[in-house]
Amino acid sequence: RQLGQPAINVFAAQRSGSRFLALDGTVLCDAAADAPSQASIGVRPEHLEISPSVAEVGGAAARIELVEQAGPHQVIVAHWAGQRVHVLVGREQGFSLGQRVHLRIAADRAVFWNA
Repeated sequence: RQLGQPAINVFAAQRSGSRFLALDGTVLCDAAADAPSQASIGVRPEHLEISPSVAEVGGAAARIELVEQAGPHQVIVAHWAGQRVHVLVGREQGFSLGQRVHLRIAADRAVFWNA
């Protein structure tokens, strides 16, 4: 890991209709009609959408475990989809330890490969 660069988040996923689900059943993102039945999904921390409001991003609830100040950004470490994930956000967003938030993968920015 490079200094200041959170690792990419990787999820094992199963397609269910038009969505990919994490192994714990959390909805990760939309799936194309020709998507494989199982895939690995990689997403950079800045491409996870985060909000305290489910109305803004949809997605499943997560609990923030760590907030690290990194210059003009914050690295949020949260428990979501059965694993720890890193989210990179602007410092002005003001998230806090223990806060419940909602996450969603920006599917157009994710990388998919067959599991």
